[in-house]
Parts: sequence; structure tokens; C-alpha cells
Amino acid sequence: MYPKNILHKNNFTFLRLVAAVSVIISHSFDVVGKASFEPLSYFTNNKVEFSSFGLATFFFISGYFITASATNTNSVFKFCLKRIYRIYPALIVLVLVSVFIAGPLLTILSIPQYFADKESWLYLFTATGLRIRMILPGVFSTDAFNIKGFNASIWTIALEIELYISVAAAMWLGLLKRSFIYTVLTLLISLICFGTMALKQGITFDMARHLNLIAIFYLGAFTYISAMQRSLVKAILLISVLLFIIFTLLNLFGFNPIPFFLIAVCMVVYWFGFTYKIKIPLQTDISYGLYIYAFPVQQAIYMFTGIRNPYIMIVASILCTLPFAFASWYLIEKKFIGLKHTISN
Repeated sequence: MYPKNILHKNNFTFLRLVAAVSVIISHSFDVVGKASFEPLSYFTNNKVEFSSFGLATFFFISGYFITASATNTNSVFKFCLKRIYRIYPALIVLVLVSVFIAGPLLTILSIPQYFADKESWLYLFTATGLRIRMILPGVFSTDAFNIKGFNASIWTIALEIELYISVAAAMWLGLLKRSFIYTVLTLLISLICFGTMALKQGITFDMARHLNLIAIFYLGAFTYISAMQRSLVKAILLISVLLFIIFTLLNLFGFNPIPFFLIAVCMVVYWFGFTYKIKIPLQTDISYGLYIYAFPVQQAIYMFTGIRNPYIMIVASILCTLPFAFASWYLIEKKFIGLKHTISN
């Protein structure tokens, strides 16, 4: 069992950074129009990709630590305030920069036309975190772009916030104080979502990715509440890898093996996050900034350079996004995290 008193002495900041870079890798292939050549997607016959690993890592870590925060916080209000401090300041700044700086600079419309279009103003609702919009008028919208949209990454923020609300509701109902009940509940939610994804034929892509991330979040919650033993982590990892390989190679009964891959990723993340053998305790967490700024940066690079090589795009987009990520961390996120830590449990 990994002790709960070492929640801040771990490798999870490093893992979040790896997750953000993984999403950038996949999106680099998408942006330059070579999605089918994304390495992980290519070798798994389009079943999983690097972004699958990245999002699984983000949501598993979130499920684990959000549950830890809720368990160790004595009021729903304080829990919600902590989540607001972590998510919203950087998101609000991103939206304001997008609408009032990036949009006018990148749009093919005139400035008056851009601001006369209601979509420019509706995009501000993205700052709520619950009404995510993908379009800014005239920005990355022509046929020259392989993906038409301003920021395709931030759709996950709405789902993340909805999951936070579900944890707050569980707190309000007193479920987190009944650890056995909450353990069973989180496991059931995870299994139902994974099972639906694996067994239901003809499920839409949008529904599939939502089910996967909900399952992963609650798997993280289950892992924390159940204080999972290391031996069980290793067993689940081994079984998941074997089943993923078997179902992928044999294509048995039309069964979708992606849940096994995602479960294996979660177990690796959990093991590496708390391992005593390797320690990468980063103090600067730029993963959120990388994640929310990278896609518009990639689109802008493609717009101005026409890069077709996805590997050059990966390097260029990481280098160009790093200043935004560091600015977001040092000027915004770190300050509000400091406020978050002033909230008593």
C-alpha cells in the first residue's frame, strides 16, 4: 500500500508534464494532416494514440488527488473553492487572451467584422468551464487547415469540472465518510463505463472518449479510497496488458480492448508516481499551461510556416508553447495555488 501521508512527495508533476507532451505529440500529427502516421496509433491499428495515454494520465491523477482532497477537506464549500483556485484563473486568462489578442491577430476577417460576429463574444462563455466553444470567427477556419477550430484541447475541462461537481455531491451526501460504500460506488461507475465502451457496438467517438475518461477518473478515486496494495497493482497491470494484446491481435467478438490499455496506463502511472526507486520531484508544474495553450500555438505555426513534418511540428510547438506555460504558472497558477493552500481543511 502507498501511504497517504506522502501525497506531495511523488513523481506526479513529472507525469503530468509527460501527459501534456503526449497530447502535443498526437495533435502535431493531426494539425499537419498525418494523423494515420501517429506512431502509437499506427502500431495499434488506430486503437490508441499518445493523446490516449496523456488524457488517461491526467484523469487518473485527477481522480486520485481530487478524492484525496475531498476526503481531507471538512466542507463542500472549501473543496469547491480549492478547485476554483486551481482551474479557473488560468482558464479565464486563456479565454481573454484568445478573444482579445489571438483572435484579432489571427483572423482572416477585419477587426470590425471579427468583433461584430457574435461568436467572438460567445467564446467568452468558455471561461465558465462548462460551455466550451471551439470556434473564433475567421480563425483557423479555412480549408487550408486539417482541423478547423481554435483550441481543440480544452473540451476536457468541462468534463473535469463536471467530475469535480460529482465529488462535491458525494461529499454533500456523506458518501466519502462511508469508505466501503464509496469504494464500491467508484468501482461500479468505472466498470460500467469501461464495459459500455468495450461491449457496445456503434458507439460514437464523442461518447467513447467521455466514457473512458469518466471511468479513468473514478478508477483513480477507487485507487485512493481502497488504498490499493502494490501486489494488486502489479497483477492488474499484467492482466490488463495480456488482455489488451490478446483482444487486439485476435479481434475477438468485436470486443474493444482499449479499456485494458487504459487500465494498464493507470496502474503504471500509480506505480511510477509513488515509486521509491526513481524520484523526479518537480516543483514547477507547467503541464496545465502546456495543455491549454499548445493547440492554438500549433495551428498558428501551421498557418505561418506550412510545416508538414509532424516531428518538426512537435519540437516547434513545444518550444513555442513553453513561454506561455511558464507565464501561466508563475504569473497566475502558482499565486492561486498559494491561496488554495491557505484554506484550512
